Amino acid sequence: MGRPSPNLRTPTQALLYPGVALLETTNVSVGRGTDTPFEVVGAPWLDGSTLARTLNLRRLPGVRFAPVEFTPASSVHAGEACRGIRVSVVDRASVRPVALGLEIAVALRDLHPGDWDRRRLGGLLANGAALARFEKGETAAQIEAGWAAALMEFERRRPGSCSTGSEAGGRHRL
Repeated sequence: MGRPSPNLRTPTQALLYPGVALLETTNVSVGRGTDTPFEVVGAPWLDGSTLARTLNLRRLPGVRFAPVEFTPASSVHAGEACRGIRVSVVDRASVRPVALGLEIAVALRDLHPGDWDRRRLGGLLANGAALARFEKGETAAQIEAGWAAALMEFERRRPGSCSTGSEAGGRHRL
């Protein structure tokens, strides 16, 4: 079977894409133009060691973070040395891609408020209430809690359809 996209070369990249891609309308590289798209996030101004440490302390399910340096050949920061993080998947079944992207966004907001340009983040997040909560400074968990009721209502109305979880639980891995 072929790849779904030239930038999704591995199952890991496909798994991380829904979350890490939330950041690609901002001024960070998500690894396009490298051998590891969606497995790295960085920028010339980013402190990868601090970002990796911050995210590891949050103990996000299924992933770990390490500082990395890379130079994308295309897309955001093409030809520029970037510092950032490598996202390593350690338990595929427990990764929550959208929550992961949101956690990275919150950390960027908190660690690099003057450098990270998040003005277009809402384009891919596509949820006005979540974006407003993000801009108020809420944590990723608080933002997720804000959409939990709507997600439960969706699952109640659409039983058995669009399920990304197990057949028994039908839980979405956001």
